[in-house]
Amino acid sequence: MLIDLTAQKQIEAELRDLNEQLENQVEARAADLNAALLIAEHANEAKSQFLSRMSHELRTPLNAVLGFAQLLKLDSGLEEMHGNYVEEILGASHHLLELINEVLDIAKIESGNIDMTLQEVELNEVLDECLALVGALAEQYQISLDVQCDKGVVVLSDRTRLKQVLLNLLSNAIKYNNKGGEVRLTVESRGERQIRIEIADTGTGISNGDLELMFQPFNRLGAENSTIEGSGIGLTLTRHIVELMGSTLDVVSELGKGSSFWFELPAGDVSKQKEIDQKLSLPIEMELLSKVGARTVLYIEDNPVNLMFIQQLLTRCKNIKLLTAEAPRRGIDLAIEHQPDLILLDINLPEMDGYQVMEYLQEKLQFDTTPIIAITANAMQEDIERGIEAGFTDYLTKPLDIRHFYGVVEKALQLN
Repeated sequence: MLIDLTAQKQIEAELRDLNEQLENQVEARAADLNAALLIAEHANEAKSQFLSRMSHELRTPLNAVLGFAQLLKLDSGLEEMHGNYVEEILGASHHLLELINEVLDIAKIESGNIDMTLQEVELNEVLDECLALVGALAEQYQISLDVQCDKGVVVLSDRTRLKQVLLNLLSNAIKYNNKGGEVRLTVESRGERQIRIEIADTGTGISNGDLELMFQPFNRLGAENSTIEGSGIGLTLTRHIVELMGSTLDVVSELGKGSSFWFELPAGDVSKQKEIDQKLSLPIEMELLSKVGARTVLYIEDNPVNLMFIQQLLTRCKNIKLLTAEAPRRGIDLAIEHQPDLILLDINLPEMDGYQVMEYLQEKLQFDTTPIIAITANAMQEDIERGIEAGFTDYLTKPLDIRHFYGVVEKALQLN
């Protein structure tokens, strides 16, 4: 009996030791997991900060390149050869901007921070905009474009992202085609509530083994050794966006015959067609500002090149008097002295940032009814959301599009 009790106690002691060991292991693994999660969070935060800085640092000089190239294009006195040079500068600059945006979009998708705003979208309007943008590329590669889409087709989608998807697919279909080839875009109903959009080309095609590889980021399937421009992330981004819109991007391809990509979207309400995207389009030329009476505009910006660019834009509008300041304090003094009708404001300023300047103007100096527009290279989605929530009348990101800039300024001055 004594032996049995002793053996039982030994077994119980061993069980307690095992339990303690297991508990210690669980605690250690939990601690390791928490540490790993913390490291991952820090890494994601560091990546976000890096991307934000990279975006800002690249957009600032690109604003000058694109901006002054657009100004040169407005100069009717340019010789034809110089005009061609300007077009090349604009094309290369827009390509660089697309690459910057694609890298940022991939990062947003990976972190789950990309926004989708589903709305009724008139498909022909988006297609017309896309064709206008890829027309020159098709000419360059001698590719014919065939688009078949009935009038009045409306889909439920994010308008901006849908345009991005179509541009990526059309550009690829043109660039990876054969000289004298064809790109066909067809839109057809699939049942009562689905619209199928398909883009087919007569290019070199892709082998079955490479079909999935082409959706890997930065994998160009050997095209990196060719003269065809690309980042290797366009298709990756396109597939992610299509999936975020609740669809799938499908593909069939045959070597030597071409490829076909398609996806489906819910059909929209045709009765809402006239309400579509009224806020998205600003048909703008600087001459429209002549409808606004004499106005004073104040621009606070510490970058001399950006100052010069905006000066060149607004001095073309004879009824606008432009005041500029490179330092926030000087800008505040000018605002007090001249009571401007509109204030243009950079965000990354010395001494006081743009948010502090706006807060001081609105709360301390009663400029709460004066439109204040941010012009900044802080172009991450969270930057834009913060700016709108803070009370900016509008939030323009660099590099600026001249037509859009004139439209936003005109609208702000009319509001005032």
